[in-house]
Formats: sequence, structure tokens, C-alpha cells
Amino acid sequence: MSLVLFYITFKATRERVKPPAGQTANLREDVKNLVRTRPWVVLFLVGVCSFTLFAMQNSVTAFYFDYYLHDAEQAQLFNVVGTLALIAAIPLAKPLSQRFGDRNVFMVCSALTGIWYVLLFLPSSDDVVLIYWINMMGKISYAPTVPLLWTMIANTADFSEWKTGRRATGLFFSAATLSMKFGWGIGGALAGYLLAGFGYVPKAAQTEEAITGIKLMMTVFPGLLYLVAAVLLIFYDLDRQTVARMTAELAERRGEAPPAA
Repeated sequence: MSLVLFYITFKATRERVKPPAGQTANLREDVKNLVRTRPWVVLFLVGVCSFTLFAMQNSVTAFYFDYYLHDAEQAQLFNVVGTLALIAAIPLAKPLSQRFGDRNVFMVCSALTGIWYVLLFLPSSDDVVLIYWINMMGKISYAPTVPLLWTMIANTADFSEWKTGRRATGLFFSAATLSMKFGWGIGGALAGYLLAGFGYVPKAAQTEEAITGIKLMMTVFPGLLYLVAAVLLIFYDLDRQTVARMTAELAERRGEAPPAA
């Protein structure tokens, strides 16, 4: 299936935005522009936070179901149900973005998701339905941010060209992907250190402290990182008006027709 979809993507993709005429390769200059582009730096930090919490949750989900809910077999179902809720809500991204703007939607959705996951700490091990419901609400809240992240990264590449006259879209996207690698690495390592710190012992009965630690890593700690991401987005200053002005001016520089309102 991946082979077919990747081939369709390849065949259907057309390059629309080209580097400015006369631009020559200069990696040092492009990297300097990258790290000086504040909106991109904000998204880089948001990416690190997001993928740190994803890695942490993924690392302890099985432990959460095994030692807290005493039903390890449900972990897969829990993940599938959450993923389906996420997929179902992703189409909300476009209408919400058009109504409120990318930054505002991303910020509010991250904050709401953080609140849901902090609340996930509260249900007892008998409240399985409530645990599923809160997780689904968290996934639905977060869903619009999935496509918006990539739209916003593209906007930071436009912003850099607008300010500097140089375009380095590939560098902006690949460096943003690096933030995700950082997050996965940090989250995986952090999960191991925290489990050890809370006294987790593999394949053994766990202490109350260890079980509380697993709950925190599944709920409160990721929730707080979602909230940190929301706060970081306050400093992402590409609002709808700025993006519209920037897009129109870039189109004029390239001799293109102005974008439709």
C-alpha cells in the first residue's frame, strides 16, 4: 500500500515554488537564516516537546495497562481507538484554520490536549470506559495540529525568503524533522530514567510508587509538555494577516498572480 501511495504522490506532485532567480547554493548562509527565523525556532521547540511526550507515552502504555489496569491485552485496542479518533478529527484542521488562523488553532488544541491528559490521571483502574473516553478526547483535540504543523513550517520558509531574499525550503523541513528525532530520543531515554527513578522492576510486582510513576508518565507529564508547546506558540508571530501580506509580496516578486482571497 505504501509503495502505491508513494508512487501516486511522486507522479502527482509538481514543483510550484522555485528558488529566487540567481540564487546560488550557500549552506552556511541558509543555516544562519534558519536559526535566525524565530517562527521556525518556535516550531523546532514545539516539535521536540511533542515527540518527547509521544515517545514517553509509547514507552509506558503497555506498563500502564499491565500494572495499573491489570489488562495488558487492551493496550493495542487502546492505541487503535485513539488513532481512529485522531484520523477522524484531522479534517477539522482546514475549517478551523480558515476561521481562526493556524497559530491560534495549534495553540488552543495543544492546550486542550494537555488538559485532557492531565485529567487522565484521575480515573481509577475500574473506570476503563472513562479512560478510553478521555484519551479519545485528547486525540480529537490534538488532531488538527497534525497537518497544521507542516503548513506552519512551510510558512516559516516563506517568511525567511520574504525577509532575506533566499529560499531554503528543503533545509527548513529537514531541520524540523530533526526536532522530531531529538524528541523521540529524549523521550525514550527520559522514560527509562523515570521508570528507574520511580523504582520500576521488570517482570515483578510493582510498588505503589512505581505504579504512580507509570501513571504520571502516561498522563500528567505528557499533558504538561502539551501545555509547554501551547505556551511556546505565543512566540510564533506569523498570524493570518502577516502570512497573507507575505504571500502576496512573494508572488509579486516572482511575477506570479496574487493568491485568491
